Parts: sequence; C-alpha cells; structure tokens
Amino acid sequence: MIKKFISIFSVFCLVALLVPVAHATEVSHQLTALNSDVFYAATFDNLVMDLTIDTATTDYLDTFTIKNNSTDGNIGLEDVRLYLDTDANGFQGWTIDQDLGVAEYNEEYQYWYWTDLHLEVPANGLRFFATIETSLSIGSNRSYQFYVPEIVDANSNGEFEEGDLGLFFESLTTYPDEMIIDSVTHMLSSSSSDYTGPRVFWKNLATNQVVTGNSKRIEAYVRDVGIGGVKVVEFEIDGQWVNAIDDGDYVWTYQWQELTAGQHTLGIRAYDNYGNVTNGDSIYVNVFVSQTYSESNSTLSLSKTVVKADGEDQAVFNVSVKDEDNNPIPNFLVYLQQIRVDDTVNLKSKATDVNGEAELTVSTTVEQMGTFQVVNDDMEILSGYSFVINFESPIEEAIDYMSGRWVKLDGQSAVYHLDSNNVRHAYPTLAVWASYYGEDFSSVETITSDEMAGYSLGNNVPFQTGSLFKIPSVPKVYKVETNGVIRWLKTAEIAASLYGSNWPMLVKDLPESFLTDYTVGVDIE
Repeated sequence: MIKKFISIFSVFCLVALLVPVAHATEVSHQLTALNSDVFYAATFDNLVMDLTIDTATTDYLDTFTIKNNSTDGNIGLEDVRLYLDTDANGFQGWTIDQDLGVAEYNEEYQYWYWTDLHLEVPANGLRFFATIETSLSIGSNRSYQFYVPEIVDANSNGEFEEGDLGLFFESLTTYPDEMIIDSVTHMLSSSSSDYTGPRVFWKNLATNQVVTGNSKRIEAYVRDVGIGGVKVVEFEIDGQWVNAIDDGDYVWTYQWQELTAGQHTLGIRAYDNYGNVTNGDSIYVNVFVSQTYSESNSTLSLSKTVVKADGEDQAVFNVSVKDEDNNPIPNFLVYLQQIRVDDTVNLKSKATDVNGEAELTVSTTVEQMGTFQVVNDDMEILSGYSFVINFESPIEEAIDYMSGRWVKLDGQSAVYHLDSNNVRHAYPTLAVWASYYGEDFSSVETITSDEMAGYSLGNNVPFQTGSLFKIPSVPKVYKVETNGVIRWLKTAEIAASLYGSNWPMLVKDLPESFLTDYTVGVDIE
C-alpha cells in the first residue's frame, strides 16, 4: 500500500511541503543603568547606552538602530559609534572593545543604524556600548537620551529597510515590542573649556614582558579628549623622560637604544594644549641581552586545525626557538596573533622556557574560521606562514537515522524519522530518503494527526554519511560526514580517488534552502 501511495506527484509534493520558513527567535535584553553625565565639545567615547542582547537559540544580529529622545536630534554630534564588549570587564572603548564602526544617520526619520553586522549571539548574549563623539562647536547646551525604538517593520518581512526601526535578526526576527530606554539624560555643555587630558594606552608592551635584543621600539596609543589637541607625549625609562614621535593614527613611538640586561621601569604621560596631563600605567619589562635568533633553526607546529567551539577544546602552537648555533634561547617572547579583516590582534604572549620552548593555546565558544600566526618581538612571523583553524560547533551525540520508526500522515507525502527521544525529523527531499533506503518505503507507518502532534519537530534528516551533493548556485561538491558535517572535495582528482571515475553519477542535487541543515567542515584537499 505504501509503495503504491508514493508517486511522481507525491515526490513534488514532498519537496514543496517541506520548504523551510524562518522561525522567530525568542529575544531578551538587559539594560545597564548609566550615570547622568555631562559631556564636552570634541570628546569621544561618551557612553550613552549599555545594552546586552540575548537569544534563546542561536541567531545572528543583522541591524541595530537607536534614536535620541531629545529634540536636539544629532545636533552637536560628530558621530555615534557602537562597540562590542570583548572581555566582560565593562565599557573600555577605544583600542580595547571591538569597534563595530560609526553609524549611518537617516536625516528623514532621525535615527542611527548599523546594518550587515552578522553577529552571532552566544549563550551569554552580546553586550553593546553606544557612544557619541561630540563636535568642536556646540552653540548651546544640548541633551541626549538614547534608546532602541520599538520595532517598525513597514513591509512586515523581517528585513531592515529605510524607515524601519528596532533590532533585526537574520532569522527575520524583529525586536523589541516596546522601546528600550535608560531613564537618565546626558547633557552636552557648550563650554569652550577643556578639562580632560589625553587617553593613553600601551600598544606593544605590557608589564612583565620579556624584551630581547639591543634595541626596542616603544609604541603607545594617544588621543586627546577635548578641544586642546595633543601637545607632547613622553616615555619614561628608569626615571628619565624622553620625547615621543607622532607616527600618525594616534600612535606615538620612541626607539629605545643600547638596552641593558635586567628589569626596567617604563612610564608614559601626555599633555594637551590646555595643560591637562594624563599619566598612563607604569610597567616593568625584563631585558635579556640576546642570543641571535635563527629562523632556520627554530620550529613552529600546530596540534590540529579543527577545534570544537566549546571553550574547552583548544589548538596548541608548539614553539621551539634556537640561535645560530642551534642552542635554545630562553625567555624569548612570542606572540599569538589573529589576522582579522581590519587589523591584526595580539591574543596572548609567552616567554620560552630554559629549553627555548613555549606553548600558545587558542580556544573559543564562537563558530568561525580563524587565521593565526606566531611572531617574535620584532614582529617577524615564525615559520614564515599563517595557520587557518576551523572552530566548529561542538558535535552533539549523533542521531542514528537507520533505527527507530518512520511515520507519515494519511493523505500527505511528508515522511519523518522518529528517533529514540520521540523527536521527529523530516526528510526534506526524496533524494535524502533514497540515500538511505532507495525506493523502499515499506517501513513507513501511517499514524493519526493527534499522535503526530505529540512528537516535537527536530532538525531535518541529512544525506546518508558518505553521500555526495551540490547546490545549484555554487560549483562545489560536498561529501557528507557524521552528524551533518560536510566537506568540500576541492578537485575532481580527489573525488575520483575516493569514489572512483564514476563519481559524478553519485552527486545528488540539494535545494539551497536546505544547506543550513549542514555544518561546513574542513575542505578535503
């Protein structure tokens, strides 16, 4: 009876009925109350919103919009900037928190927005900081009370378009139903005075850092807060102050020459043209009169290139540093860097032990493809090349799609696999079913709608492990691994070595809408 029921017509129905639709994500937020601050002209990183966004299931934030509740709108503002908290230490802003950029301003509807963010919201949420940079000329006192407006989705399609307001997610979820607003109002003073010194941060040195060699370039970030502008920056070396050079892009430097072995105290201070001075943190560095580093004698290896993004699994960079006589160099500082789109970031550093060896580890809870390199104190890349690490979603216990029950409703073509937890999984296409059972539907039971409603709906059934498939718009053939992980076969030769010369006949088509059922793993090459 079941075989007779399946027809060419029902195959088309199966595909049509199972085309996925976006499901709304449950969103929540936490607004951290701010102090009612007074801001001044030509200042930056003035915090106007501290907002944490959380989702019940994995989703990606695409668009973030905010407005000013005051009638002053954008008057007196140079720009509005959004940061993402990087280390759970609260707002730190410039050079420390992740800078998401300056907002676009919509004059007609008077709101600021960031779009195409593509930010995955992890289990502990994302914490955002909105800041303003004020103009040099204010005119008169202004007030600001920023808020996330209640959702406006003019076309009701879940996609951000001009005039829309609120937060927009890639699942087409929109939020919030009511505005998110802090109770405090911030004042912008029209005073032409400058009461604040520049902000200063060490760029390439940290306390207890090991420095090798006979010279060292000292670098710091310096940016004035107020209308005065930076006048002088000085570095302190063991109690003696020297003038730094402005290298542009807020970086000030000094070339420290004729280093001597031992511990040295370094300091930094910056003056603006109004006489305000900022003293930065003092640090201690340990200088070793160096052996000569040899690239050819030194080695670098990586333990693995695929890591579970669970915060516990980690990749290990093993470093061995030798001199020109092939002797180990102890206390040689190496840095693990991540190469990002707009910058290269130092993640951590470590000094080699007495054997000239060091381990640098990296882990994360964020699914991503990361490019990493290890460099020495002179920013020379060890081994001469970078490494790509794939941080994959932690693999859950694999579902056994070959055992259990197979069910359908009378008069409908959709077939489901019922797993050991009584969760039903749809076969999205006939090709997926055929990868397991060919044209045999004899195991499928017809059940009542009441019984079907008692089984929660899980993810779609993936192609059988070992299957090959492609999607229409991308000229790639993927091999299916356990638990829906797919790997691109980069060449026809690789495919032939695994499946024989007849491999093209094994490739099945998959509608693009179902590609999200799979997790992309490391390419096979």
